[in-house]
Amino acid sequence: MVTNVFDLVELLPHLNVNNDADLNRFADQIRQRLCNFSAQDLKKHDLLRVAAATDAAEIVAEIDSVLRDREAGALEKPPMLQPSMTSWLVCLHTWRCQRRHETRDTSIHSHPEGADYFIA
Repeated sequence: MVTNVFDLVELLPHLNVNNDADLNRFADQIRQRLCNFSAQDLKKHDLLRVAAATDAAEIVAEIDSVLRDREAGALEKPPMLQPSMTSWLVCLHTWRCQRRHETRDTSIHSHPEGADYFIA
């Protein structure tokens, strides 16, 4: 779960095709308030875990508030041009390809006996 938060924080700026200031602010808040501790730290320390959960709940509540305000405002204004699903997918694909090349660890896929070791 903790690594999912780290991945989300890295992914959000790449998905922010409209350069939305709120989305950037949320990503920064998540990075500053939730990405400072490892899963082991959170498992070990009850107080730290409660503080992180409280911070996460506050961020979620703020995101919910912003989305509700936008939804209410959208009813009053004509719809804005939104990015297409294709542009989102291209952005996501580009980010994942870059990430895959940056974090590729072939040591987990290799065996000292060689590939023939797995073939019976």
